[in-house]
Amino acid sequence: MRVTQGMIQQNSLRYIGSSYSKLDKLQSQISSGKKITKASDDPVVAMKSLKYNTQLSQVQQYQSNASQAFTWLENTETNITEGIDILSKVKELAIQAKNDTNGEAERQAIGVEVKQLKEQLLNIANTQVNGRYIFNGTNSDKPPVTDNGDGTYTISDTADVIVNISNNMTLKVNSDPKSAFGGTSESGQNVFEMLDSF
Repeated sequence: MRVTQGMIQQNSLRYIGSSYSKLDKLQSQISSGKKITKASDDPVVAMKSLKYNTQLSQVQQYQSNASQAFTWLENTETNITEGIDILSKVKELAIQAKNDTNGEAERQAIGVEVKQLKEQLLNIANTQVNGRYIFNGTNSDKPPVTDNGDGTYTISDTADVIVNISNNMTLKVNSDPKSAFGGTSESGQNVFEMLDSF
């Protein structure tokens, strides 16, 4: 077979055209930052890309959930610690009030201070973070402790807030208001009613 000048030219033009096509594809990949622009470019890579994007969005959601859970737990811990400090102060005042050297005026001053501490404890029990009551579980749009105005207080029953923090792992992020603030005396009073009585 004889190779003519025309055949050489045609092959050269075909290779140059093919090179331009490859160059165009590479420039498109560089400018978009993507190896493929449509699934037909490479179906295997396209499927892997979809799978990785789904996994990435799940991981990002788990990170967001974990961040929210951390904030919730951190605020809960801070408020429980403050509540413990308040009750420790009430204990000191109760011991001080029991001392017979105190007169009526001193005991009334202790009573006023205990009332203020009870109000602080009530505010702690009804703490809100981002508009949600952190001690009222899934019912976070309502306060967990309600002053009924007659010397009694109602503490909510709540359902737990469960957060997904990984594919097969969940975390309870709320504290039940009854276990946190609802201790009852032998007469059936909760902590707020006991402080009112005191």
